[in-house]
Amino acid sequence: MFGIIISVIVLITMGYLILKNYKPQVVLAAAGIFLMMCGVWLGFGGVLDPTKSSGYLIVDIYNEILRMLSNRIAGLGLSIMAVGGYARYMERTGASRAMVSLLSRPLKLIRSPYIILSATYVIGQIMAQFITSASGLGMLLMVTLFPTLVSLGVSRLSAVAVIATTMSIEWGILETNSIFAAQVAGMKIATYFFHYQLPVASCVIISVAISHFFVQRAFDKKDKNINHEQAELKALDNVPPLYYAILPVMPLILMLGSLFLAHIGLMQSELHLVVVMLLSLTVTMFVEFFRKHNLRETMDDVQAFFDGMGTQFANVITLVVAGEIFAKGLTTIGTVDAVIRGAEHSGLGGIGVMIIMALVIAICAIVMGSGNAPFMSFASLIPNIAAGLHVPAVVMIMPMH
Repeated sequence: MFGIIISVIVLITMGYLILKNYKPQVVLAAAGIFLMMCGVWLGFGGVLDPTKSSGYLIVDIYNEILRMLSNRIAGLGLSIMAVGGYARYMERTGASRAMVSLLSRPLKLIRSPYIILSATYVIGQIMAQFITSASGLGMLLMVTLFPTLVSLGVSRLSAVAVIATTMSIEWGILETNSIFAAQVAGMKIATYFFHYQLPVASCVIISVAISHFFVQRAFDKKDKNINHEQAELKALDNVPPLYYAILPVMPLILMLGSLFLAHIGLMQSELHLVVVMLLSLTVTMFVEFFRKHNLRETMDDVQAFFDGMGTQFANVITLVVAGEIFAKGLTTIGTVDAVIRGAEHSGLGGIGVMIIMALVIAICAIVMGSGNAPFMSFASLIPNIAAGLHVPAVVMIMPMH
C-alpha cells in the first residue's frame, strides 16, 4: 500500500512538471530512478537479478538504463529513426508536395462544399500515412485546400477544423507510435497495421468524415457572422514532377510486395522496416539524380535523411527509453502487481484496466497538448499487466494508442 501511495505522489508530481513544460524525458527518467530506489530501500524488490547485481544500487540502476538504451536503439529505435529520416528526405526532395498536389486535384472537381469538406478529411488521413509530420501536413493542406474550401462557401473555421483533425488519428506503418505499439504488442508492424489497426481506423475515419459534414454545416448555419471573404489561392512552391508522388508511397509498396512474395513462398519472410526504408532511399536517390543530373546535390540532399534520424532519436527514442525507465520504477516498487491484483479482485479484468488507462492517456493528452509522453509512459507497462490478466497485449495497447 505504501508503494502505491508513493507512486501516486510521483505521478501527480510528474503531471504537474510536464504540464509546466518541463522536459518529459527528464521528468520520466527521474521519476523512474526515484521509484526504483524507493522500491529497493522499502524491500519491494531489486532492480536486477541478484546474480547480475553489482552490489551497488545506483550502478545497478544505470546498468539497467544501459540495457534499455542498447535494446531500444538497436531494435525499435532504428526502425523509428529510419522512418523519420525518410519522411524528412521526402520533404527535402519535394515528394511530399507532389503527393499533396496530386491527391488534392480530385477534390477541386466536387461542387458541394460540405462533401468536399468530408472528402478533405479522408484524403488528409491518406496523406498522413506518408507525411508523418503533423505540422508539415497541416501547412501543405492550408496552402492547397484551405482556399478551395473557403471559395466553395465553407467558413474559415470549418475549413481549419477539418485540416486540424487530419492528424488526429495516429495510424499507419510509418507512424512512430504505431511502430512502438506493435513492438509492445510483440508483433511486426505489418501484422499490427493490417490485422488490427486498419479495420478500427477505417471505421473511425468514416465516422469522423460523416460527422464533419453535419457538424460543420450546422455551425456555419448557426453562426450569422461568418466571414465569407475569399482566401487567396496559392500554388505550392517548387513542386517536382507529379511522378514524385509515388516516392512517399514506396515503403508501403515494398512492404506489401514482400508480404505477398512471402505468402506465395518466393521469400522466406517479409522485408524488415529498416530495409524497406533504405531501399526506398536508394530508389529516391536514383530518381533525384536522373532528374537533376547533379551528383553532388543528390548526395548532399541525403543529409536530410540522417538529420531526420537524429531528430527522431532526440525527440522520440529518448522518450521511449524514459517511459521504460518509469515503467521499471513502477514495477520495482510493486505498483504493477498491485494493479493486476486489484483488477482481478474487482472483476475489472483486462478490458476494464484498458479502458481506465486509455481514459487516463486521453485526459493527459488533452491537458498536456501531446499524447506521446503519456502513451509511451503507460504503454511500457502493458506487457506485464496483460500477462498478469491473461489477455493479449494488443487488445490493451490498441485503444490506448
